[in-house]
Amino acid sequence: MKPTDLLTQAQGLIREGIRAVPQMKYVLAIGAIVGMISIIVATLKLDLKVALFGILLMLLLMSLVVIFARVAALQQALRLPAIVMTWFSMALMIASVSLLFTSVFWAKPLNLTCWLDSSRCVSGEAYAADDPYKRLRTPAENQVIELMDKIGDLRQYLLTLNRYPDSRAKLAPAKNLADTITGVSDHDLNPTRRYIKREYGALAYLMAAASEESDLQKHKSLCTLAIKYCDEALSLFKEARERYQNYPNDLNAKLLTEWVPEDKSDDRVLYFRTEALCMRAKIEGDASMRAQALETWSMINTSYKGQFPASGTDELIGCITDTQKGEK
Repeated sequence: MKPTDLLTQAQGLIREGIRAVPQMKYVLAIGAIVGMISIIVATLKLDLKVALFGILLMLLLMSLVVIFARVAALQQALRLPAIVMTWFSMALMIASVSLLFTSVFWAKPLNLTCWLDSSRCVSGEAYAADDPYKRLRTPAENQVIELMDKIGDLRQYLLTLNRYPDSRAKLAPAKNLADTITGVSDHDLNPTRRYIKREYGALAYLMAAASEESDLQKHKSLCTLAIKYCDEALSLFKEARERYQNYPNDLNAKLLTEWVPEDKSDDRVLYFRTEALCMRAKIEGDASMRAQALETWSMINTSYKGQFPASGTDELIGCITDTQKGEK
């Protein structure tokens, strides 16, 4: 028997079944919905939980609409509640689909991008092997930490920029990394991650500025962004310190207040700020920028400056000397 004959017989049996049991048409409708969602899941290689969620949501909303449409037709007193429920179901469906769409493609309000790209998902084994605390952090916090590592890896090229001109090309990703890390929403970060976001955003913009010295406007703009994020990081530290003094039980404020000095992060941020100011001062011949750089330099602890002297940093040579007064 030919496949076309089998298909014809199957269609005939389905029609006879619907005549004998009219409710069969609902079973076929459900089967069609399940099949459609299964095809989408198979095509986009989504997780099966997507199919289950889609099927349940579709059946729920369809049932509500059918039930209240029937009731409204039978009893005039229930017509208004039925209409309200019908419109509510439609609004819920539209909102759910819209939020699911934006979550999958733009990671807002939830980060569901790994549903489309499994490489963005991390299995439990990978969590344990890579970072045991990764599971405890929000996706945004993990993103900041990953970007922090990438930005930190680029700093070696900044330190050798004038001695090895080829290093300039290695700093090309810095601008994109800076835009990405500073674009992470503060809403999903604790105070320490917010600080790190600004510290490494400032470093990335600083490196991007160093790689764009031939374009004065772009160089100036990138240096300004580096200074801006340094100032924001220092402001966050100051706010956390004040809050911890007033509310000693605030764990987030306590962690940031204790971690920054321990990691010498405040000195590091001041160092980045000095570099950015000196870069602008030298390329623009701006005496006021150099004065700001000297003032910022005087705020850095002497021990830190001993480890990273101005004479060993290309961006500070000709702007800062290691004998400036006012050191701590």
